[in-house]
Amino acid sequence: MAKLVYEEFVKELQSKGSYSVVDESGPDVLRVKASVIDLYVNAPDSRTAGRSRTYTSSAGEMTIFAELFDSETGEVLVRVVDRREARNSGMLTLTNSVVNASEAQDIAANWARIR
Repeated sequence: MAKLVYEEFVKELQSKGSYSVVDESGPDVLRVKASVIDLYVNAPDSRTAGRSRTYTSSAGEMTIFAELFDSETGEVLVRVVDRREARNSGMLTLTNSVVNASEAQDIAANWARIR
C-alpha cells in the first residue's frame, strides 16, 4: 500500500512540472511523511485450495495521516487526516485482488490531487 500511495503522489506532483521530488533537505523543500491507517479490505484474497468467489458492495476503506514538515527545521507545518471508502456499487459485485488494487489506486490518486 505504501508503494502505491507514494507512486500516486509522485506522479501527481510531477505531472504539471511544478514540483520536483527530492531525497535531501534544503531551502524551499517540504518533507512529507504519510501513513495509511485504518485499512479495511472487505474481500482480501485468501489463497485457499479450490475455487471461491467473494461478492461485496465495496472493496473497503482506508485513512491517510500525513504530516508536512519544513525540511531544514523539522517544524510541522500541516497535519492532514482523510478517510476514503472505495466505490459502493449499491449491489453485490465480484471482488478480488484486481478490484482491490484498482480501488486503492483510485483513492491514492484522489488524495494526491487534493491541494
